[in-house]
Amino acid sequence: MANAQQLIDIAQRVTPAGEQVLAAGVFAVQDDHLANALGAIGGSAAADELLDNAVAEGVGAAAGIRAAREAHAAGQGVSLRMLLAVTADHIRLYRLGATGETPGEELIVFDRSTCEVDLSKFGASEHLDLRQGDKEMKLTGGVGLLATYKDGNKKVVAALSS
Repeated sequence: MANAQQLIDIAQRVTPAGEQVLAAGVFAVQDDHLANALGAIGGSAAADELLDNAVAEGVGAAAGIRAAREAHAAGQGVSLRMLLAVTADHIRLYRLGATGETPGEELIVFDRSTCEVDLSKFGASEHLDLRQGDKEMKLTGGVGLLATYKDGNKKVVAALSS
């Protein structure tokens, strides 16, 4: 679990030379709730057919939701979890695996001078809507008391608010 400064340091290692990372956090693509519901129903039904066990149905539903979330992210050309790095000139998204903070390739970059940023709070998370021309990415990141990357995510929101 990296704190806000550690996330900045991690992002700095993969950000192009000459760009200083001002804030970094871990965000995910906003959910497609219909696809998640269908994934839960399908996963639960499959588990019920195989095992006829309430615990198995719950695990099947969770697996179905996870598969739906991964498919939704892949359909947008990104990963389920991403490291978001804010510099003076860019907003950069890097691939993250299912756990940890080691970034992979850069997935998408927005120019801060022309990117429209809409921020909104939704429960214990922040929603970010980034739009630049025909590129759009809707993200969510935890900022509540129990959120793993809340400090970094709050710094990202503050940096994008200014």
